[in-house]
Amino acid sequence: MKLINKISRYYFINSVVLFIIAFAGIYFTLNWIITDEIDEQLKIKNEEIKKRIYRGELVNDPPFVEIIKFDKIIKSTSEITDTSIYISSENEQEPFRQIISFVNKDGNYYKLIVRTSLIEKEDLFYTLLIIFSITLASLIIILFFINRKTTKDIFTPFYDNLNQLKNYSVKAETSLQLTDSKIDEFNELNLALSSLSAKAVKEYKALKEFSEDLSHELQTLVAIIKSKFELLLQKVDLDEESANSIQSAYHNLNKLDKLNRSLILLAKLESKDLFESESIQLKEIINKVVDNYRDIAETKKLKIVTDVNSDITIKCNAALIETVINNLISNSIKHNIENGNIDIKLSGNTLEIQNTGESFTGNTEEFFDRFSKASKKSDSTGLGLAIVKKICDLYGYKIEYLYDPENHKIIIYFK
Repeated sequence: MKLINKISRYYFINSVVLFIIAFAGIYFTLNWIITDEIDEQLKIKNEEIKKRIYRGELVNDPPFVEIIKFDKIIKSTSEITDTSIYISSENEQEPFRQIISFVNKDGNYYKLIVRTSLIEKEDLFYTLLIIFSITLASLIIILFFINRKTTKDIFTPFYDNLNQLKNYSVKAETSLQLTDSKIDEFNELNLALSSLSAKAVKEYKALKEFSEDLSHELQTLVAIIKSKFELLLQKVDLDEESANSIQSAYHNLNKLDKLNRSLILLAKLESKDLFESESIQLKEIINKVVDNYRDIAETKKLKIVTDVNSDITIKCNAALIETVINNLISNSIKHNIENGNIDIKLSGNTLEIQNTGESFTGNTEEFFDRFSKASKKSDSTGLGLAIVKKICDLYGYKIEYLYDPENHKIIIYFK
């Protein structure tokens, strides 16, 4: 849930709780005030009726005034209560509030009941309650939207900076340019993030320069050592054991050279700007690479079947897309079985390369990870498929690996 929505929800819940508390408070307060006022009026009217009785005026006006003669006084104090009386004209019970007192005039005892209808009280009470409820509810709703708008304005710099963070990369080698806020805590966060980004960029540049320098120096040393090995292998007076040792060292040096070049390429693949793009007829690249590998496939008794009919044209770097096809076909030959098959199909915007091979026991989700090997072959660097995945990601192509007990299949979906 977004922070602004959470704040608004808390505000609304708290407002509703306060509304209920205020509603109950106003309800009981209004009820007490109106009842107290009615009781005061009843007492005044009761005293007036008593005075008239003392003057000899016996006034009966049921149900509002009732005077009942008694033999003796039952109570000496007045009593105020609520009651209900059947009104025949309305054909229903109606609520009243009444005061009961006793009067002694010349040895005659009277029970005096003075009443007032509570219908007007209820009408007044509910009218005031409705007005209050509508006013308070309207106030809460208005304040809710004002609070939401204010909160949104306050959090605007925060969301702007959040979007910058989502799109930020240390590869750009620039510090974060965050929006200032009027909130001290947000500005403190901006300072911390700016400092962190500047430090990350500095460390990334240092690591990148170190990697590039190391790769360059390593490339130079490998080239020198390879040339020395080639000179040694050309000597005719080498015994078989020495020749085999030198040949093994030379083979491993070639593997190191290949590994170093792959790592350099992976580092460069972080930015598309380093590679010039052009429109490429994909089937031409595929046919070219397949022709280059046919002789190697025949030596392993592999059958390559191509179904490349799509005229799809993609915009990318020619060398990179050729690297993708090279690595995939080379991989399908290297990890195949004798008398196996390789099926290459280009249909629409989809390329499928399927080959027979040994059972795959690894995790398919890690198939394209660096140094993840599908087999134990010593000449595999474990970077070929990682480079393929990196190039596909660079241009937004989707790639997936499927496996059944007999076949391995890699599918690339071009835009």
